[in-house]
Amino acid sequence: MALNFTGATPSIDAALVANETYGSVNRLHYTRQTIGGTTALTTCGSVTGLRIPNAYTVPSIGSGVSGAMPSNLGSVNEDTSTLTITLLEYNLGSIDLATGTFTAGVSMPTKMYNNASVTTAASFVFLHCDNAITATTPTIGGTYVNQDGTGSRAFSLVLPSNPLANTVFFMQPHLNNGDTGIRSVSAMTKSAGTSGIISVRGGLLLNVSSNVGVMTLQTNFLQSLIHTVELEAGDAVATYRLCSPSSCDMMQIVNTIVEPS
Repeated sequence: MALNFTGATPSIDAALVANETYGSVNRLHYTRQTIGGTTALTTCGSVTGLRIPNAYTVPSIGSGVSGAMPSNLGSVNEDTSTLTITLLEYNLGSIDLATGTFTAGVSMPTKMYNNASVTTAASFVFLHCDNAITATTPTIGGTYVNQDGTGSRAFSLVLPSNPLANTVFFMQPHLNNGDTGIRSVSAMTKSAGTSGIISVRGGLLLNVSSNVGVMTLQTNFLQSLIHTVELEAGDAVATYRLCSPSSCDMMQIVNTIVEPS
C-alpha cells in the first residue's frame, strides 16, 4: 500500500497509515483583524474582502517526509454572515504607489495532481493592500501569464480612494475573457497614488468555511482526497474573509498529516 498521497492516488488507508507511522501536526492559530477594510466596487471585483494578517507558515517537519497534507483546515470567527477561504498563498508581484516601481514576485509552483506534475495557476487572485494606500480612485493595471501559459494578458481594476490595509479586491472578473487563473505577473502600473504597496496574491484553494450564526461549515482532506495539495515547509497558508469589511477575531484550525518522501 502506497503511503504517499501525491505519488499515487490518495486514499484514506494511506492517510491512516502515515498518521500512525509519522504522527500529525496540529495547530490552533489565533489572529486578529483590528481595523476594518474598504468596501469593494463593481470596478474592483464587487466582493468585499479582507486578508487576515499573520498567515500560518508551515513548519519544518523532519527527515523522511517531503511536506504535509491538510487533514482538516477551518476557521472560527465572530461573524454571522461571511465566507472564509483558506489558500496556499503566493505573492506574484507588487507595485509601490510612491514610485510606480514594480517588483516581480514568484511564479505559481509545480505540484503533483493525480500522479502528474502540473504547473499550477492561482484559482483565486486578489489585489492586496499591503498597507494603507494614499491614492484617489487609482487604476491598477498590469500583464500576466494565464492558466495555459499565454503571456501578455492584461488586467485593470479601479479601486476606491485610500483603501485600508489588508483590504483585498477580487481580480477574476477583470481578467481576459476565458482566463480562469494566473501563473505569474510580469508588470504592474498605477494611475495615481503617493504611498503604499499593492500586491497580487494568488492561491490554491484549501478550505471554505461558511459562517452562519454560531455554526461554521468547513471541508477537510477526507472529503476531497483527489484535490489535496501538499504543503511544504515555509509555505504560507492565508485566510481571506469575504462579504464584510468589519474587524474581527479569528481562530484558524490547522491539522495536517505528513507526506512521506
